[in-house]
Amino acid sequence: MVRVDAATVSLENGTEWERRVVTEHRWWSVEELGRCDELFAPRCLLDVLPPILARTYPPEPITIGL
Repeated sequence: MVRVDAATVSLENGTEWERRVVTEHRWWSVEELGRCDELFAPRCLLDVLPPILARTYPPEPITIGL
């Protein structure tokens, strides 16, 4: 994990599919993610995100799949 002060979102290096289907972007809170019906990847995002944000890192890298 890396924390940054600012970030620029770009699909410049995205796949053709990503450039076609990504129509907007924004930052989401964990609470918003839990309440929405949107499709997110990885599918386990709501499971792995809270411990990471709390800086409770596992000793080994985790596999997140798709």
